[in-house]
Amino acid sequence: MQNRVLSNWLRAIGGRSLHPSIPFEEVAPDLVAVTTTRLADLLGVIEMDLSELEPRDSPRFFVDGVQRSAIVEELYISIPPTPVVASHIAVGAFTHEANKVKPVITRDVLLILLPRSTLMQLPNAPSELSNVPIPMLDNTGNFYVKACQSQLREGVNVFLVDSSLTFQRNVRVTIQESELAAVGKIRQTALNRINAVRRALEFGIVSELRKRYPDDLIVVDGPLARMMFLIYARLADTRLEYLEDLADVRRSYEFLSRIVGIVKVVKQVPQSGLEHAFDIKDTVVNVPVFRFTDSSQIRDEESGRASSVEEEFRHLICCFVWLRPELREHIPVTGSITGGLVRIDIPIPAIIDYDPQWASPGFQIDISDGRIRARIEQILRGILAERLPLPPLSRVHKMFTELYTISEAERLLRSNLLTPEDMRLIIRKI
Repeated sequence: MQNRVLSNWLRAIGGRSLHPSIPFEEVAPDLVAVTTTRLADLLGVIEMDLSELEPRDSPRFFVDGVQRSAIVEELYISIPPTPVVASHIAVGAFTHEANKVKPVITRDVLLILLPRSTLMQLPNAPSELSNVPIPMLDNTGNFYVKACQSQLREGVNVFLVDSSLTFQRNVRVTIQESELAAVGKIRQTALNRINAVRRALEFGIVSELRKRYPDDLIVVDGPLARMMFLIYARLADTRLEYLEDLADVRRSYEFLSRIVGIVKVVKQVPQSGLEHAFDIKDTVVNVPVFRFTDSSQIRDEESGRASSVEEEFRHLICCFVWLRPELREHIPVTGSITGGLVRIDIPIPAIIDYDPQWASPGFQIDISDGRIRARIEQILRGILAERLPLPPLSRVHKMFTELYTISEAERLLRSNLLTPEDMRLIIRKI
């Protein structure tokens, strides 16, 4: 009887039972879930009819990157031994034409990561540590330039990364001699460096596309927040340093004018206005458009730099959309409807004619302006056109947020990644 009372009360306050396939809470951190709300201005809401989308609306290029990492050696310089991590990274640009996803540009590198500088401080450190037999990727940048020097398959392009040092200009040591026993930290730090290299290579792909195809829209799998340009532009190619602070407003405008970012793991949302994204009637969805104005500080893991949310997003508008709301009843694998949200990062240069003040913090965007609104709608139509066909993913919850071409690009790139055994064999032959 008490259960019936409780059940009635829960229903009275809006409670509904969840599908039994919802994962245990112990698994929840691995799923998509919003963790932070931020102050933001709601610029407006754009209505989109999903039934009117055409494949021809789709952007021309999609950029993605994948990696496979494994411990391949242990160094018995210290006790416990220090792990040596290898990582094969593949990045590429793809098109979706005639129902086929095709590669346009692909680049591969094989990284060997170990905390070299820290190990060199040990009393028994071998002298060979100071003589590296292969090229290094470090804070001097030009990762993409170096990756283009040769192609994998003909001869693996192998680089050493000193995982104890950051990639920022004013390099920092992040693994101290006293921390060598913290094997988990060594492995996590290596993964941070691997992610930074992958992002820099993706940035390099975007730069190459901008040169080859200046008029075509590029969709990047990942955010376009300012921290990306603060570090990854220079790491990709030192000739892109002008993007770091967007100080060269003309060249920065030209670079950003044909780029859009897709964020599949949405962790930050506006404090108000998000409800519009869930206002769906039949095939019509509403897309709220925001500019973040929060002055609270956030810190980038790789660069160590702190900046405000407002500063990070000042060159963007952010659109939130529920990509595949019709799946909710059929594949109820996420415990919140926010698990189906994607954030679309649209740089201001992609929607306005050139204005020398566009990168200023106080620059205003009026999406009621006919030309600006039309450009936003065109970009949204292209993104939403990629919601079909459904991507064939083993991680089912990603079916809510993954664009088809990006999922196929990831599958194609991943199919060419070296196995841990291949990586060990290659390293032994070098």
